[in-house]
Amino acid sequence: MVFVKFVSAKSHIRMKALHDEIRIPEFLQELHGQKATVFDLLLTYLAAVLTTALVLYQAQPIGLEAWQFYLLGFLTLDLAGGVVANFTAGTTRYYQKNPGKRCLFIALHVLQPLLLYFTFSDPVNMLPLLLITVYTVIAMLVINHIREYANQRIMGAFLLVLGVTIAFLEPFSQPLMLHLVLLYLVKLLLAFAVRWA
Repeated sequence: MVFVKFVSAKSHIRMKALHDEIRIPEFLQELHGQKATVFDLLLTYLAAVLTTALVLYQAQPIGLEAWQFYLLGFLTLDLAGGVVANFTAGTTRYYQKNPGKRCLFIALHVLQPLLLYFTFSDPVNMLPLLLITVYTVIAMLVINHIREYANQRIMGAFLLVLGVTIAFLEPFSQPLMLHLVLLYLVKLLLAFAVRWA
């Protein structure tokens, strides 16, 4: 019985340590905010690494050139890790305090679909990616202008469902392209545009 209590106390201490906040170095604050919990950081990087490993494994038979393969890895790391990071309190607080950086973040994400296009270099993807990019930026701006938290969440979910439907109807040249577009939509419409904290 004493052993069970000891193990329980030790596991409680470990769980508490996962929820301790740590200061984030300045060069990583746009990803995680000024402070983040160990738990948030672990899950963010675990999602990024595992998803990237799976995507790169699936991409091997496609025959990408080395630079395309590395670009695919970089984009997947950013998208998968960004989905989780953007749901965290640290990242949400950071962008609430810095509305100018929030607008810059939205603007910079016009580049990701362009990089996706170059990764797969198939003209078939040009129009679908352009449509997804325009839709996502407009949807983010709509969500961003809603002040009531509950309405923002519902609008985010609504616009995400429409975006996912549009993505599935588009003729992407590779299933991996569709997967990355779906991560892009979740990252920006639900995880980032909605203020979760």
